[in-house]
Amino acid sequence: CVGDLDACGICNGPGDIYDCGCSDIPEGDCDCDGNQLDALDECGGDCAADADQDGICDDVDDCVGTLDACGVCNGPGAIYECGCSDIPTGDCDCDGNQQDAAGVCGGDCTSDIDGDGVCDTDEVPGCDDPLADNYDSNATDNDGSCTYLPASFDGLVAEAYELNSVEQGTHTFRVYAQFSNPNDQLISVYGTESNPISVSTTTTFYQDEMGGPTAEGTNELLFGGFPNLEWDSYVTIGSDNQNISGFNSIGMDYSTFNAGGALTSNPTAGGSWFVFPDQEPTAFPDANGRVLIGQFTTDGTVTLNCNIQYRAADGTNPQAVDLTLVFPNNCPEDINGDGLVAVDDILTLLSSFGCTGPSCVGDLDGDDVVGVNDILSVLSAFSTSCF
Repeated sequence: CVGDLDACGICNGPGDIYDCGCSDIPEGDCDCDGNQLDALDECGGDCAADADQDGICDDVDDCVGTLDACGVCNGPGAIYECGCSDIPTGDCDCDGNQQDAAGVCGGDCTSDIDGDGVCDTDEVPGCDDPLADNYDSNATDNDGSCTYLPASFDGLVAEAYELNSVEQGTHTFRVYAQFSNPNDQLISVYGTESNPISVSTTTTFYQDEMGGPTAEGTNELLFGGFPNLEWDSYVTIGSDNQNISGFNSIGMDYSTFNAGGALTSNPTAGGSWFVFPDQEPTAFPDANGRVLIGQFTTDGTVTLNCNIQYRAADGTNPQAVDLTLVFPNNCPEDINGDGLVAVDDILTLLSSFGCTGPSCVGDLDGDDVVGVNDILSVLSAFSTSCF
């Protein structure tokens, strides 16, 4: 060495100027004694892991993870009915309330003997049946005072639409069950082996390709684009379109009817179209006391035979059997030459029998209107060939 050896033995070296005197800290060590950083970055420490990096060694950490809003390590948070817990057993809310006798959470009712949800101290005695004649909407406790109008089926009636858009000479008839008690409900038009259902025409029934043999196939929103659909032939309970609920049928030959032929029930087992009680609001009489059972478009004379069952307001189920209705289409003929067989033609025919003036035809069917049915009734007295 031409010169001087420094303290580290290096010729003319700088001396012990490094972190460890004569050298730097070895790579991987954290000091000059050979120690390394532990999991907490402590040089020479003994913490092997801090998975959640919270500065607390895992071997002493109470929660390796995160405390949720409820203080639960790695918990789901306040997701329960009461935030951090469910409603305690016996309580009905998170405030410690219980249901009272009427089922009100935190209520003060101490007794509801009949279990109807109305506190005994708040009960209002009276008739609580909406179908009763003396129904009291304020009554909460039936006291046995309900009275009911008698069962009220008054027969089948047909209403004729003189105009339709199908073919000249065709007429559309609607057949109704007539009731005088608005709370009676038609539930079935049925046939048996001895009294079958039969709806026939001397020609054919009009069946629109967009419709179907029951009212469920009639979408009134399509009338604008398919005007003849309104005059489709179908059967129903109350409704004249597809907005009919709970409608069912069994034992009916709809295929023949849908092709323009007669509608019949099974000759052995019988058949029916029906609704379950209380499922179809239109099964109750309308403002005129009528429930629609079918619509029929034809240029012939229609003959209908059927039986009905209805739910009377008092809960009984009366039946009316062997019902027959004939509504002619071509008697009288188109006398006035307007292309329609209408009221004017019938009145002209009646005049030939000497039946003229306001006293000739009265309100025979009791509907407060002198209409087609009344005129046809008078005509039948003069001309049996029409009926």
